[in-house]
Amino acid sequence: PFNVLDYGAATDGSTSSTAAFQAAIVACGAAGGGTIFIPASPNPYIVGNIDVNVYNNISFVGENQTVLAAGGVKLQASSTTASIFNVSSVGGINFENILFTSASQQTSGAYVTFTSSNSCSIKKCQFNYGYDNININGCGGLVFDTISIRDFNHDGVYITGNSNDLYFNYIIMDQASAIYTPNAGFELPYMGGSFVLTNSDILHCHNGLLVNPGAGQYSIWGYLSNVFFDTSDFDIPTRQGIGMSFVPTNGGIVQGWKFTNVWSSTGYIGIRLIADGTSTLSRMDFANVQVLNNYTNGVQLSVCSDVNFVNPDIYGNSTASSGTYAGVLIGNFCESIKFSMGEIGGTISGFTNQHSYAIETQAGFTGVLTVNGTKMSAANTPPVLLTGSPAIGSSISQSAGYNPVGTSLQIAGASPYTYTAGLSTEIVNLYGGTTVVTTINGVTVATASPCSFTLAPKQSAVISYATIPTMAVNKL
Repeated sequence: PFNVLDYGAATDGSTSSTAAFQAAIVACGAAGGGTIFIPASPNPYIVGNIDVNVYNNISFVGENQTVLAAGGVKLQASSTTASIFNVSSVGGINFENILFTSASQQTSGAYVTFTSSNSCSIKKCQFNYGYDNININGCGGLVFDTISIRDFNHDGVYITGNSNDLYFNYIIMDQASAIYTPNAGFELPYMGGSFVLTNSDILHCHNGLLVNPGAGQYSIWGYLSNVFFDTSDFDIPTRQGIGMSFVPTNGGIVQGWKFTNVWSSTGYIGIRLIADGTSTLSRMDFANVQVLNNYTNGVQLSVCSDVNFVNPDIYGNSTASSGTYAGVLIGNFCESIKFSMGEIGGTISGFTNQHSYAIETQAGFTGVLTVNGTKMSAANTPPVLLTGSPAIGSSISQSAGYNPVGTSLQIAGASPYTYTAGLSTEIVNLYGGTTVVTTINGVTVATASPCSFTLAPKQSAVISYATIPTMAVNKL
């Protein structure tokens, strides 16, 4: 190995070792690559803006110390705005057993920046007091494993430039106190595809995951498994922290993300999918996710399509104001939103059922909502509030707590509204509304809501109301 001490690195904790590291890189690279060895020291090595931009296949390996407090390998940024390593247009650059740190909080830059590089890795490293700790721009085939990122001020990891094939495993992000207010654990404005995050815990960030492509950008094909997004912004509701936030703007594209066994809790909103009118947000699949104990809505959707939840647990949300917010809030211009199995609004030990509704649609919702086999409960009855105008084909079936089996959701027209059954017998269920009176053939059959009545084929009912009720029609 090429030992940095042989090239003049200082261990006094005050003398710059940047030139020594740069000389070791030249020697190692000229030999065709290899290992640059960094011995343990009781003091940090002071370094800044080390360029790795000519030679390939170089590994920076710190002496393996089991107790960092007793020494280990610490690389300290030479200033609060300096990077430590700038890796550019090379491949096979690796870092292992290193603590990246600063004398005080970084105010800009990143400890390690990868630009237009490939087949690189960071393993068994720790990052403290950074701004953007790891910055990735236009790279591919990068691996990050067993990394701790703590007490940072902006992003744990920032990914842009159409980067592809990035793999993160065993990542821990956390802050020691509320004085640290990071923007995001992971921020992805421009991720070309194949972002994989597994077996990780992202704590005390304003956004645990922020996917926010803008004009000419996209972030697609992400996969997350066994990841916890917990306690956004130190449980401070005024900061409105989000566990997972997908917010494309100005024509940005987000699509093709998969989530398995992911937890999003104790934020302002657990999962947020909101695009503007010029952007695309679609094909998002959530399996076995838990969304709990958030201040407002557990899940909030707007201007998105093809969003599927399979076996979700969404409960104990609306903690800021019991009975005010929904387990799932579906807003304007959503299309094809599906829930299958699982539970929305249920109460488990330690978490009370505080949702206003398990699922609430807003007035601008005109898409198709499908709920099948999902247990639902809420502070209000029924647990589903359909204030929008679901297109024909929306259905809620075989769902405990709200179970018009085989039901189509209908919207009543202006009062008095005449509804005529189709070619089969139908059971009509009315929920909500005020001053609801129903007549069939001039005979009053119900004077309140909720109520249920049966119509023969082609038979009509006249429904009068002060405020509109929800209609659920079961065709027999």
